[in-house]
Amino acid sequence: MTRGFSLVEVLIAILVFACVAVAFTGMVTQGRRTTEFNSRYVEAAFLCRKVLETVCREALWKFDSIESDGEPLPLVPNEGQERSRFFERLDLSSEGITKLHPHLKEHLEHFMVQAVVEPYEDYEDVKKVLVTVHYRLSVADDSWHKVDLTTLVVRRTAI
Repeated sequence: MTRGFSLVEVLIAILVFACVAVAFTGMVTQGRRTTEFNSRYVEAAFLCRKVLETVCREALWKFDSIESDGEPLPLVPNEGQERSRFFERLDLSSEGITKLHPHLKEHLEHFMVQAVVEPYEDYEDVKKVLVTVHYRLSVADDSWHKVDLTTLVVRRTAI
C-alpha cells in the first residue's frame, strides 16, 4: 500500500487551482470596473439633479428668461473654454466640492453639463427642461456616457 499523492494527481490539482485563480481574478477585475462605472453614474445623476433643481429654482423667479446651456460644457473648463452657466458660481475649493459631492473633486474633468429649456407643446405657461450630464470613467476613456433628467416647469402665476 502506498501513501501520498502521485505526480499526476499533484499536477491535476495545480491545474485546477490555476483555473480557479484565473477565473477569480477575472471576476474581481470585472467587479471593480462595474463598481467604478456605477460610482461615476451616481455622481453624474447627482449633478444632473443639482442642475435641474437650479433651473427650476431660477424658473420660479424668471420664467421667461431661463435659457438653454447649448452644447455640453465642461464642469471645469480648459483655459478660454466656456463653462456651464449653471455652474459658473460653483465653489471649486476642496470644501465646496466636498459639500456638493464627497468624491467629485477627484474627477471634475470627467463631467460635462447641458441644460435645454424649451416650450412644452402648446402650453405657454409650461416649459420642458432636459438636463444631460455626460461623463467618462477616466481620462484614457474616449467614450462618454450620459444621464438625462427631464421635468416640466410651470409659471408661478399659472398655478
